[in-house]
Amino acid sequence: MENKSPFKRIPLWTWILIVIFCLGFLPPLFLMGTGKISKKTTPTQQEKKAEKEKSAEEFYDKGKRLNDDIEKTFLTGDAPFIKSHLERGGESYIDLELTIDDTWYYLPEFKQERLLEDAWQTFNLLTEKHGLRKENDMPWKVVFFDRYKKKIAEKDW
Repeated sequence: MENKSPFKRIPLWTWILIVIFCLGFLPPLFLMGTGKISKKTTPTQQEKKAEKEKSAEEFYDKGKRLNDDIEKTFLTGDAPFIKSHLERGGESYIDLELTIDDTWYYLPEFKQERLLEDAWQTFNLLTEKHGLRKENDMPWKVVFFDRYKKKIAEKDW
């Protein structure tokens, strides 16, 4: 008696390939439920993300208050500074860029060094005051520019 089943004519190796191919699609379709692979975040990941966003927002707010304080300190009175700019150098530090008027070029070298040192120390004290750095942290950089955006002096640790 002859078997007339259409499945008898397909070789065994073809059946093996069909099964492997079908098994490759089963996990996304049936095991995940919706047919789509969804990446679920755990509560700890959500908490970490929220904490990171909160710390970035706090850093921004402290930087804004620091900027106001810098303007009051450096840009008023007899100071030779024209404008200030806080440049974010990374996730956890800020550089102070001060534009100085042309009287810089007429100062003796020792007075230029003193002015740069005083600005650097004042800036780092203000960053500590506003809670952006701790006393034992590495100090941040102060850079002097002239009116034409030429870097004329720089002080970091």
